[in-house]
Amino acid sequence: MPKFIDLTGKQFGYLTVIKRVETKSQKTRWLCKCKCGKYATPITHQLLHHPGVPSCGCWRYTPERLKTTHQQSKTRLYRIWGKMKQRCNNPKEKSYYRYGGKGIKVCDEWNDKFEPFYEWAVNNGYQDDLSIDRIDCTKGYSPNNCRWATNRQQSNNKTVNIYLTHNGETKTLKEWCEALNFPYSRASNRVKKMRNMNQSELRFDVIFSETNFNARPVLQYDINGNLIKRWSTVSEASKSGFKQSGIICCCRGKQKTHRGYIWKYEDPTFKTLSESILSEDS
Repeated sequence: MPKFIDLTGKQFGYLTVIKRVETKSQKTRWLCKCKCGKYATPITHQLLHHPGVPSCGCWRYTPERLKTTHQQSKTRLYRIWGKMKQRCNNPKEKSYYRYGGKGIKVCDEWNDKFEPFYEWAVNNGYQDDLSIDRIDCTKGYSPNNCRWATNRQQSNNKTVNIYLTHNGETKTLKEWCEALNFPYSRASNRVKKMRNMNQSELRFDVIFSETNFNARPVLQYDINGNLIKRWSTVSEASKSGFKQSGIICCCRGKQKTHRGYIWKYEDPTFKTLSESILSEDS
């Protein structure tokens, strides 16, 4: 049994001990008068080992208390700050390899305390529908390299984005597609065929040309080898009741005929976009 300690008359924080009121389960309670005038009955441990200032509960609402904590630990902004540090400092964080693993760090000012980050956030346009975004993706988190951005701005600022410059203006591939009302899937597929090229070598005119570079003219023959018709594309022939897959299989030598006809590419030496058009300047 722990040794009894008489606390009568002693002061702990805002509380002054008046007398012992009960002992139950080896825990002694004390009647205390608080600085604010109210009474409380804490146990001995609460008086001797209180993490803050012992009181009836009023201390947490005093200016003195508010100066010791930012009162933001349950806010979205505080979570953003914590996650930012985790992905830069904690190797066990699942996204660490894209941040800390690549040398991305949080500046000392923000890394050490939340308050400087909070002040920067509220003074630089923070809103609950915005996320923190690094202006230069190769640099870390700091007041000079961060902003509050929408999801769309975030996606346009990823390191995996394709940037194209045309007439002195630089945009991402998606932004150019939106500006030109051009199908993104078509532009993206053309870029994929240029995968061996650096971004600086990508041809703007090729990517956004209205020409279907992979469309091959096909020739339709009867079973005796007599030319029936020339079709500008397989798609055009399919509009007359033929299947694209069947025509392509014939042209590639995977089957002899399709619906009683022989099909061949007009130019068997036709090269794909990456093989022909891009080799013009080589």
